[in-house]
Amino acid sequence: WTVEEFHAKARAHLDAGEWEQAIDYYHQLEQRYPYGKYAEQSQLEIIYAYYRNDEPELAISSADQFIRLYPTHPRIDYAYYLKALSIFQSSESLLDRLSRVDPSRQDLTSARESFEVFRTLVTLFPQSSYAGHARQRMAEILDLIAQHEINIGRYYLRRGANIAALSRAKYVIEHYPDASVVEDALGIMVAVYEKMGFDTLLDDTIRILRQNYPSSIYLSLLPDAK
Repeated sequence: WTVEEFHAKARAHLDAGEWEQAIDYYHQLEQRYPYGKYAEQSQLEIIYAYYRNDEPELAISSADQFIRLYPTHPRIDYAYYLKALSIFQSSESLLDRLSRVDPSRQDLTSARESFEVFRTLVTLFPQSSYAGHARQRMAEILDLIAQHEINIGRYYLRRGANIAALSRAKYVIEHYPDASVVEDALGIMVAVYEKMGFDTLLDDTIRILRQNYPSSIYLSLLPDAK
């Protein structure tokens, strides 16, 4: 077969969602025709095939190789985008398991790495067609990391580690002020201050909670005097 025929066959399988077959033909193309525009295009498309075939590690390594070999390629932004998606994919199962069973032991390294690659993409290629979705994913990752911090705070609170719980809640408010769990962070602070008898700090936190989240469930749990 010519390189065009190999690529057409591989692309047909890719378009049909037949990831393993597409990967096989891309490998055959690379072995027979390792240079030229079709080889470059194939290396880019195989990243996507690995990603869709739930093989994030292979997608990540293939993306790294493409970025290293073709740093000025006109679609290098797509390689960064697929790499970030693949790292995020490898971390999603972990993030889905954010649980009440000692969340402080959970590792969010993959989520943070994914965030950094997305940030590299939007920094180097702010006009990329993938930049908008990258920013959306970045916000989503920050929200998940903030939720992780809240879970740890609640875990400490249930075990009477009030200072540790308070520290996590403050960390979320300071570092993730736009996260959806800021309300929960304030709720943890209210619970800690109430337990420890810090009335002035308690009143100040309740005031902030009322101002920003007037329908908060945490307000309904307070004594009428508050």
